[in-house]
Amino acid sequence: MNAKQILEEVRELQYKRAEESGYKRLSKEEEKPFREWKVQRYTEAIALDPRFGDAYAERGSELYFLGRRAEAKADMLEAFELGVSSAELYFDIAMPFKGEQKREILRAGMKLVDRSSEETGWLYDHIYSDLIRSYWYEGNFSENARLLEEWIPQLNPTSQLYGLAVQDLGMAYSALDRHADAETVYRKALAAAPQSERWYVADMVIRTLMHRNAYAEARRALDEFRDGMPEARSTTFDAALAELERPGSQEARAACVAALPAAEEQGRSPGPVGSKTSYSSFLLGIVYRGVGKNDQAAEILTLFAEESAANKLEWGVTQRWEIAKARELASMR
Repeated sequence: MNAKQILEEVRELQYKRAEESGYKRLSKEEEKPFREWKVQRYTEAIALDPRFGDAYAERGSELYFLGRRAEAKADMLEAFELGVSSAELYFDIAMPFKGEQKREILRAGMKLVDRSSEETGWLYDHIYSDLIRSYWYEGNFSENARLLEEWIPQLNPTSQLYGLAVQDLGMAYSALDRHADAETVYRKALAAAPQSERWYVADMVIRTLMHRNAYAEARRALDEFRDGMPEARSTTFDAALAELERPGSQEARAACVAALPAAEEQGRSPGPVGSKTSYSSFLLGIVYRGVGKNDQAAEILTLFAEESAANKLEWGVTQRWEIAKARELASMR
């Protein structure tokens, strides 16, 4: 068996496993033995053909997901130097890298794709999307926004990628403190989003109004989108907005008392912000203030602010307003 045949064997087994599992997403621990087996097979392929770039790329990808990042980078660089056979592999090679180094790899992949083709044009756009997003992760929000503004009109308005690109533009505008522009593009994203994702985009419309301290407008937007949002989410949002708009009022207290069980269930669960908090933790802190539980409010708001700020180029940017507001409210006893 030669090096190419080994890769073909591994890919065939991957497809078979995926079909048998119904493409169920497995945990890292469930995937680990199979990934380690693939690393072993790719190593055998490299031993047979040390100049086979595809094998380095495939092994690097598995090492990356196994958490062996230094080894993954070394393999990816070797694959880039040798060259690989498909644009998809260049997409994989770029994973561990940032900035211009990442963009150089992605551009190499884009050169292999005919954008005008109905069969491959989607791949070009997905690679280009990753290239544009690289500017976000290095903190160059102006260039990120400029490229999105230039690219979005070229996309099919009914495609999923269009909706994601418009959401990215909203995030860029928020990072640039262009909150009115962010609201406009989030509403465009809302129109393009699948029904199952509309509540998340509606969230972003409400948040960008909050970022302008326009709490009454945010409540009107919530009423506009309420039917498509989970009830617990809309109830908690409404209570938090009532407290922000009219702190300590009878209306705010009544709303916060009614929302407290749902707010605690969501806000005390970990999410993407950090190991212990989520955006719902921020809302919970405000609800706690609304019912007079100021110590609990200070605790959860401080933790939320610390975990969000620690991720400087993700939550630390998109949630700058929330971080500042959480710290402000946590200091008020």
